[in-house]
Amino acid sequence: MKTHILGMAKSSLSLEGAKSSKLELDFFKLAFAVAALRENNEEAFGYLLVVSEVAKKRAEYWVNKYKTGDRVKVLIAVPSSEQLIDLTAEKSKNANGIYNGETSFSVAKLGMEFGEAALRKQIEALYPHIAIRDKSEYPQSINWDYYGIVDIQNKVGFSAP
Repeated sequence: MKTHILGMAKSSLSLEGAKSSKLELDFFKLAFAVAALRENNEEAFGYLLVVSEVAKKRAEYWVNKYKTGDRVKVLIAVPSSEQLIDLTAEKSKNANGIYNGETSFSVAKLGMEFGEAALRKQIEALYPHIAIRDKSEYPQSINWDYYGIVDIQNKVGFSAP
């Protein structure tokens, strides 16, 4: 039996403005994709990685509110002090650039790299035999931050987290 593992990383340090809505939309994308795969008799889990306790608590609230059960699991990667300074500076620069109409400043390279690396590390710790899939195979053609498949039949002693 193959298990689909989908992941999204969000590097927002707060939930101000539209950030909460964007996080909730990504939560729904994961929940929907996992539900669709499961409706096709395929095993699937979604992982939403956040970088703040406030975002983790909000996402866990949605797990309960929308009754997603184990379909979407919330992970957290707390940045080090140095990473937090860099992420805060990047987000401030982005906000100022957007506010001033300079969309070229709207780049989240550090946040994206930090979040995606943490997501990959945590998922691969849970599923050491995962096979990363090509974007052409992504469910619902969504640009997932992480997508892989675990072949449970060939893994002795494997149990899904």
